[in-house]
Amino acid sequence: MWTDLKATIQSLTVPYTGVLNTTTECRTIPDCPLTGSGACTVAMEAEDGCLTYFITRTDFWVNDVQEGGENGRGFPHYKINPAPIGRLRIRCDGEATSAIHTQDMSMASIRSVFPVAGGTLTSTLVPLAQEDRIIVALRATADTDVCIELEASQHNRLCVTMEGVQDGSLWCAKELTSVLISNACIAAAVLGADAVDIAADAALKPYLRVTVRAGEEAHLVLAVKSNKDDYQHRDQALAAVAEFAAADIAPALAAHRQWWQDFWLRSTVNLDDHELMRFYYGATYALGCCCEISGRTPPGLAGGWVQNDAPIWGGNYTMNYNGEAPFWGLISSNRQQLGMPYVRMINDFIPRGRILARELKTKGIVMPVMIEPWGHTDHPDALYQKSNASLAAVYLVNYYDHTHDHAFMREYLYPYLLELTAFWEDNLVLLDGRYTIQDSTARERLPGDLNPGPELGYVRMVFAAALTGSEVLGIDLGKRAQWQDYLARLSDYPTTCENGSPMFKETENRREVAMHGLHDNPVCLDHVYPGEAACTPAYQLLTRNTLDYLDSWKQENAFPRIFSQAVRGKYEPEAILGHLKARFTLGPAPFETLRNNCTISPKVHGIEAVGAIEAVNAMLVRDNGDGIEIFNNWPRQRNAAFTQLRTKGAFLVSARLEAAVVVDVAIISEQGQECAIYNPWPDSEVTVTGADGSTQRLRGVTLRWTTLAGGRYQLQPSTALYHLDGDQLTAMADGALDLRSRTPGSGTKVLHGDQVVAESREQIVSFPVQAGRVYTIRESPLPLLATVQIDEACRSVPADCQNTLDILFDTLDDACRLRHHLHLSDGSVAEQPDSVCYTLNSTDVVEITPDHVVRPLAAGKCEIRYTISSHGVELRGTLLAQVMSRKVVRNVTATTEGETQSWGRPMHTPECAVEGDGMSGADVTDTQRPNPYGTGLFGTQLSPGAETLLTFDLKRELELDQMWVWNYHCPDDNYRRLWWHGGSAVGIRDVRVYTSLDGKTWTELDNAGKPFRFARASGEDRCMAATNLVGDNLPVCFHSVKARYVKLVPDLRPCVGNWGAKTFGVSQVRFTEKQ
Repeated sequence: MWTDLKATIQSLTVPYTGVLNTTTECRTIPDCPLTGSGACTVAMEAEDGCLTYFITRTDFWVNDVQEGGENGRGFPHYKINPAPIGRLRIRCDGEATSAIHTQDMSMASIRSVFPVAGGTLTSTLVPLAQEDRIIVALRATADTDVCIELEASQHNRLCVTMEGVQDGSLWCAKELTSVLISNACIAAAVLGADAVDIAADAALKPYLRVTVRAGEEAHLVLAVKSNKDDYQHRDQALAAVAEFAAADIAPALAAHRQWWQDFWLRSTVNLDDHELMRFYYGATYALGCCCEISGRTPPGLAGGWVQNDAPIWGGNYTMNYNGEAPFWGLISSNRQQLGMPYVRMINDFIPRGRILARELKTKGIVMPVMIEPWGHTDHPDALYQKSNASLAAVYLVNYYDHTHDHAFMREYLYPYLLELTAFWEDNLVLLDGRYTIQDSTARERLPGDLNPGPELGYVRMVFAAALTGSEVLGIDLGKRAQWQDYLARLSDYPTTCENGSPMFKETENRREVAMHGLHDNPVCLDHVYPGEAACTPAYQLLTRNTLDYLDSWKQENAFPRIFSQAVRGKYEPEAILGHLKARFTLGPAPFETLRNNCTISPKVHGIEAVGAIEAVNAMLVRDNGDGIEIFNNWPRQRNAAFTQLRTKGAFLVSARLEAAVVVDVAIISEQGQECAIYNPWPDSEVTVTGADGSTQRLRGVTLRWTTLAGGRYQLQPSTALYHLDGDQLTAMADGALDLRSRTPGSGTKVLHGDQVVAESREQIVSFPVQAGRVYTIRESPLPLLATVQIDEACRSVPADCQNTLDILFDTLDDACRLRHHLHLSDGSVAEQPDSVCYTLNSTDVVEITPDHVVRPLAAGKCEIRYTISSHGVELRGTLLAQVMSRKVVRNVTATTEGETQSWGRPMHTPECAVEGDGMSGADVTDTQRPNPYGTGLFGTQLSPGAETLLTFDLKRELELDQMWVWNYHCPDDNYRRLWWHGGSAVGIRDVRVYTSLDGKTWTELDNAGKPFRFARASGEDRCMAATNLVGDNLPVCFHSVKARYVKLVPDLRPCVGNWGAKTFGVSQVRFTEKQ
């Protein structure tokens, strides 16, 4: 088996040829041959006369001074990031244009064949697996003089670098004594050469000179050591090469080859698709190269091959998904040991997390978005996200669920869970009988959200895992009842309706599915994955609808998540693979490029894309909570095979799909749990054979049996029980059958002739059969979800406000009829439920008539809860209606003479001032949330010759009543002052207001006190009412002026036209007309 697998893996990479010179400037995974031992990593360049190997370690991190924002404020004064150590140069008299460089993933080596005078020089570099030694074998076909140099990387300005020679060994070192004490050294010695000379170049840097004889081999051994908090690095590196003899080379290489053979045989996949295989094995290889199993520092966002002082996004751990994502596929791949550095890094952060929690006056731990190893963070801001620490637990929870390793639970998982439960016990709010998450955010820097869907998923995961840990360890019995209550009464995931289809949305209080609209980051599905919310048929329908609506397959942040989300939503498998392949085979941007070394080149990120191997594993085999599914999420027309993929319950599963038939099913039970597996041959009885030859005969939709720890089981179909042709089932034997509905969520009726034999609303129907009889199977779709259709005239639109608002009444003369739609399991829609019951939280604002008509009574907001009964199923939902206090002009547009910018969607553009982003409702009495990160904030720098800040088009001529202003509402803390160029000081101050009927002839509003002086926003981190004018907080009055256009012209002097920044801006502007 290994011979064939090795050949397959070797066939996936494409050799590099000629000159390679892009490594040094690369800020993420470089496009060149790569290798690594887990402890250290190596990338290469080639030019005429020289091979250069860039060497570093994943545990070598340094700090640097970070310049702040305005007035020297902004980020803290230092930042921490991974750093390069040095480079090995092998010089010879050769040219690179016809050189060939091969990355062998099967053995983690780099082989270069370099033309030299009279022949070739072959350099084969091997970093010994999970060690800090590197062996380079040099073989020549003609006598070749070689010079060997070591040079410390000059990047990272606070570090001291040095090179030298000692006892025949070269060395280079890089040292930092600052916020961190972090030091590293590379030492090198030549073994097996006739003579080694020590020389120095013109800069007095030493090098080794050796002649490689024709047909012979010389070896170079390197040691790469790093130390945190001490200075033993150079002595340790020199000792490591000094004690390594020529006789040690062969056994060291043999052990290395055996490690990688075992690594690759831990699981295998055959996807019958060359490009998918290249991505899958390349991603797995990258992790194998830069994860030191015994270490505490997993690779950061830039990956393990950091070659300069500007790794992308600082190269650290971004804990609102990027830092976790690389490791998500390791567990199901049965390589979970590679994730142990991540596990230790997370646990190392607990003391610092407690400090941050105390600073925020809460319990447990708080995790910022950006952290570093050893409990460090150079930017202790969670950006309002309460769930970063809980998201970080996903890998740990899955580790236990897939291994049932009690020691892991005791040492790593349960202590961490106790910190998380303490935090959520202090942060969940009981509201109307349900637990809610308040004033958090589904997105960084967007405070004020109610019940972000991802956080609800992580909270469920945390308390469920804590209950498991309590039971496994037999401790904390007194906490279980409260934890169970949280799970029982935690709010459901927020949903909405778009284009008539129900789907998930990011938060309960915001109306949009995703903050930036179509093609946005699918955060709204993060509870599905990585949160692993139980995917009921209703949730699966919501997931599919959301995926279709957003169409976010190309979004840069989506790569390690969206395909796994699609698998759990039972999305069409061939479509999943098509979207996945498109990401790395179509190119260029917005797609990635799958390169010769089988890594991809993301647009703006780094190594996290390797996490997408989880989606491939889940398509092949996955425990969905009720049992193990084999190939149930894989296209039946595609052949595939896998061995020893890991599922929940500590099972290793192998199987093959050939010509649409499942064969060779084998299961290893590591912990002796009960095994539940969906029958791969539901029309047959199945024989389960143990390693000792014992057999069991099982039948049914789900096969269950008690396993032995270490037991190995083969599954094969035996006696055929029935034959199914369309909806006609012919029984092959007497007895009872279980049948699973083809459409999730549908009921099933079984008939023999006209007689009903059995009927079930569940997914599985059981019924007796007699051999030879024919039965008709009829599936009956059942309602899964309900949506409400609202009269167009009263339906709120996104421009009204960002918060959830369904029905909007401009006047008390309005009325709205509700029409209820039921979404059935087969995808159809039924319009008439059996009954509907309404509950209002206020009877003063609206009333509902028996024929489902909503009528306004008084200004305000009202929550309408409805319960729909149909086909014996109850479905619930909520609508929010608002009755306006004034007639607010809707569908206003805005333009500016200033500069605009964009990041995915308009950011600081004029639309932000009129589109309701950040607003709690559609009225002038509503509030604006702080700093909605690119939406709800308009700001610009007026260039010379420009004078108009904003021009508003009201779309029709009308009698203007008032203008309400919410000034630039950005909290005045350091981080946001840096991002938003001045905080609340950007807000407008002294401004002239003009009106026009045609947009050409303008008349200044000549009220007393002009120019108008607008009040500054509070700068506080909370929702804000309209700030309007200084003094009495009154809006601007137009006194029934007729106009279609309004423009704002500020005084262009800072501190006069605004409150002291370089730019001018507002958060929201609303106009009312005379009623």
